[in-house]
Amino acid sequence: MRLYGYPATSAAGIAAICAGNWTRAEEHLQAAIRQADTAPYRVAQPAARYWYADMLLTRDAPGDSARARDLLGEALAMFGSLGMPVYSRRVAERQQPIS
Repeated sequence: MRLYGYPATSAAGIAAICAGNWTRAEEHLQAAIRQADTAPYRVAQPAARYWYADMLLTRDAPGDSARARDLLGEALAMFGSLGMPVYSRRVAERQQPIS
């Protein structure tokens, strides 16, 4: 999922995911959600939640799938309210294995 205007902490979180550093990934992605929720560009809000959910599903620790399901639900609602059907479909596809 490529979005412009998302916090740099999202990119740092994605890099940490690629490195398998779950602790750093989670720290960066939680920070990305906090930043997105206070930033003027609303599109960053669902994107940050999508990437955090993706990390949780990849890590697959106890409780991760339930938290990911919640985050994907939030992202889906936000993308829908922003009128972004392509991203809404992508989130819905990501939800399929965990619904």
